Amino acid sequence: MFTSEFIKEDGERVLDAQATGSHEDMERRLPLWARIGLGATQIIGYGALYYAFSVLVPDIACDLKVSEKMVFGAFSVALLVRSFAAPVAGRLADRQDAGLVMGICVHQISTVSAEKMHAAP
Repeated sequence: MFTSEFIKEDGERVLDAQATGSHEDMERRLPLWARIGLGATQIIGYGALYYAFSVLVPDIACDLKVSEKMVFGAFSVALLVRSFAAPVAGRLADRQDAGLVMGICVHQISTVSAEKMHAAP
C-alpha cells in the first residue's frame, strides 16, 4: 500500500494516516452500500462507454470520411496509449498535486484537439 506524504507549513514531512491504512481499515470506513453503489456505477459507466462506441462507429466513420476499421484502430491505439500513460500520471498525481496534474493533462488534450479541429477541412 502506498503512502501519501505531506509537508506542513513549518517544513516537517508527515505521512497521511488514512493512506497508510490496511485493506481491512478501508472496509471499515466505507459502508457496504457505498461500495456496492460505487462498483455498480463504475461497471455501468464503463459498459456504456465501450458498448456505445461500437454503436456510434458507423456514424463517426461516415462523418470523418474514413473506414470503420480506421475508427476502431484509432480507439485501440488510444486505449494502448492510455494504458502506458496511466501509471505515469498516477505516480505524478501521488507525488504532486493531483489537481495540477489533471489540469495539465486537460490543457494539453484540449490544445491538441483545438489544433486538429482548426486544421480540419
